[in-house]
Amino acid sequence: MIKIIATAAAILIASACSAEVKSHYPTISFVEMDSTGKNVREIKLELTDRPEKTCISGDWKTATVLSDVSGYTRSPAYIMADGKIEVLLINTMCDSYDSYSGAITGNKFSGDHVAYGLGFSKTIGKVSGEYSIP
Repeated sequence: MIKIIATAAAILIASACSAEVKSHYPTISFVEMDSTGKNVREIKLELTDRPEKTCISGDWKTATVLSDVSGYTRSPAYIMADGKIEVLLINTMCDSYDSYSGAITGNKFSGDHVAYGLGFSKTIGKVSGEYSIP
């Protein structure tokens, strides 16, 4: 009897330890392509509701990096309104911004990788992705 209870307890503990923790925040996955259609970068972010300081006015929130093999993103932040989203990929420098900017339709993202700042703006590549609400 004790052996059966011990076995059942071990199974319950093992299944609890291996259970994936689900977030209550939305996530967004990006795939960036250069002008030749070559895959440049893949990033997955969790879009929290925590305020984030940026050098740009607006209601910016913290984006947490879930996956970025390139290690490119640093302290990302995002702003979203009316189906449009901008994600600052590098939120450590003022007056020179690097972002993904575009629209979310249903669960799909479509937009551009843009760099902009004082006196300049340049489109670097196309970005697509998926938006998921838990």
